[in-house]
Amino acid sequence: IIQFTLDHMSTFCEKIIVYDDCSTDDTVAIRAAIDNNNLVYIPEGTYVVTSTILIDVTGDGYASTPKIFGDGMSKTVIDNQNAGAFIKVTSGGSPSDFAYGFQISDLKIIDTTTNAGSMGIHLEGARLGTISNVYITGLGSHGIYGLSTVRDYTDVAGVIIRHVEILGCGGWGVYPSSASGGIQYSWNMYQCRIGNNTLGGINLESMNNCVIDSCGIFYNKGTALKIGKGTGATASASKLIKVTHCEFDTNDGEQVVIDSCNAFTAENTYMICNNLGVAPNPVFTKGFQINSTASGIDIQ
Repeated sequence: IIQFTLDHMSTFCEKIIVYDDCSTDDTVAIRAAIDNNNLVYIPEGTYVVTSTILIDVTGDGYASTPKIFGDGMSKTVIDNQNAGAFIKVTSGGSPSDFAYGFQISDLKIIDTTTNAGSMGIHLEGARLGTISNVYITGLGSHGIYGLSTVRDYTDVAGVIIRHVEILGCGGWGVYPSSASGGIQYSWNMYQCRIGNNTLGGINLESMNNCVIDSCGIFYNKGTALKIGKGTGATASASKLIKVTHCEFDTNDGEQVVIDSCNAFTAENTYMICNNLGVAPNPVFTKGFQINSTASGIDIQ
């Protein structure tokens, strides 16, 4: 067994260096590194991105994708000055192609231009990937977004989101979206902090099998956790959702909305509302709102 230090590991990767911090457009350099390497190390520094870094496996079948890591959540900073995601992992909506094994870790994603459409990470047709030790803040739209459009043929499945903080974004913190009857599978979140986002904390659409464990979801200006179905005549309800050991703190309106969901379990959850006349100062807060289209609800 050969063990490499971080310095040794980086010799196998394209090294991306910013010489004029915050003034150089590093999009081309980062894109070239990802296009030509399976393991990409982005050293400490601030990197300006002005268009989405695309990892597209359309036409490649079940394809492996590069692994991208930085020097830490406060040291490798991506300034996404782009009306879209910093990085998009996709199979192009193809029902026969999937991007497998993506890993994004140890970096921070911001937007100093406050672009209304800026996002952190966008996933389509991506499976068995991990997002860890990532800090996403101040983006105009969603922090982590996924899209499925054709049942389970274009799903995003087997996603682990671990030790991730998403703060102050203009959309949802985490949003697995299902359109035209799409289905999502197994987005599992562990020890994350999701707060102060405009639309809300987490929105699960037509999600099958999801665990949210030991997370703090707080001070979002919309619903903390919403569980329902996507759009389209064939859209299906979410099912098999479990929330455990999570705190919901002072989210506007509702803490948890269970709508169009079969088999939901919550255990050891803690809910609090600090309505002290300071921002975000919710007018009212509900704990669990269970709508008539939900069934199999177990709250312990």
